[in-house]
Amino acid sequence: MVDSLRTACIALALSGIGIADVAAQVVLEIKDFVVTPITGSVSGKASNDVLLSRVNTLREEAGGARRLFISDLNGPLYIFDKATRKFVVYLDFNGTEGKTGLFHRLMVKSGYGNGLNGFYLDPDYPRNGKFYTTHIEDPKLPGSNLPDNAHFPALNVSGYTTTAAVKTPARCRTRACWSSGPIPIRRTRRSRARRASCCGCS
Repeated sequence: MVDSLRTACIALALSGIGIADVAAQVVLEIKDFVVTPITGSVSGKASNDVLLSRVNTLREEAGGARRLFISDLNGPLYIFDKATRKFVVYLDFNGTEGKTGLFHRLMVKSGYGNGLNGFYLDPDYPRNGKFYTTHIEDPKLPGSNLPDNAHFPALNVSGYTTTAAVKTPARCRTRACWSSGPIPIRRTRRSRARRASCCGCS
């Protein structure tokens, strides 16, 4: 028993030395990757206005492709080409007063998580081109809660519907919305509709 315990202790000590040697060789280098477009205001006064960029999600296109999808809480969903290092606005969710995006009730003025706060690639994205988003709306703002694709005519919004909000015990100020259906990436000429579900208050 003592010999087997002694052997186990020696084996553990030797494995610990190997780990320490490997850990001593690991170097972590941190450097700037890219500067995102400004969606805030240099002279902003409100909490979210002063944040020059509110990037919240960064996803690599499935299959090791050369593109990144980057969402900004202020509304834009970018496609970033890693080879050319250029941003392209794929969709803009901010359709509030003076903006040309999809949703007239997108809430971006206050609250650190408000706006376009999530972007998710479908597990079968390389084959079906679907992805999903979450965003926060203010139901007190004027306009419809349905997307307005006037500035994004290639986005097919037919069939887009919302579900009733879940009743909550507190007074509701905003509504969290997420898609529950496909949003096409312009990889093919096909365009599909997206469904959005709204549930609860934030």
